Amino acid sequence: MDSRIGQARLERLRGWRNRPERATDLGFLGPMFTRDVARPWKTLGPLAEAWSDVLPEELVGRTRLDGLSRGVLRVSVADSSTAYAVDVAVRSGAQAELSRRCPQAKLRKVRIEQDASVGASDGASDG
Repeated sequence: MDSRIGQARLERLRGWRNRPERATDLGFLGPMFTRDVARPWKTLGPLAEAWSDVLPEELVGRTRLDGLSRGVLRVSVADSSTAYAVDVAVRSGAQAELSRRCPQAKLRKVRIEQDASVGASDGASDG
């Protein structure tokens, strides 16, 4: 009987001391996909369609919608000339049109940021 008690103690100690085996399945991808892709797409999807309709086509290819948080739409642009052109378009009615087309976004402001990785260059070199 003393042997069984010792064996039970040993098994309990192994449960505490030994690390559990790592999960090798991909079950964590479901919640991660929902958080990183599905939920943002729910609000940015219709906004992206409206963005491509409202802005001139040559500007749409040189911009990227990065996110929407608290009514502020973050837009990355390829260069400073594109930033200026997008800013002029936003100030001359594009923001109001986006707000009208996507009321669920509750758009208050468009923040334009420059990012060299956005858009494809036209292939022309400066030198």
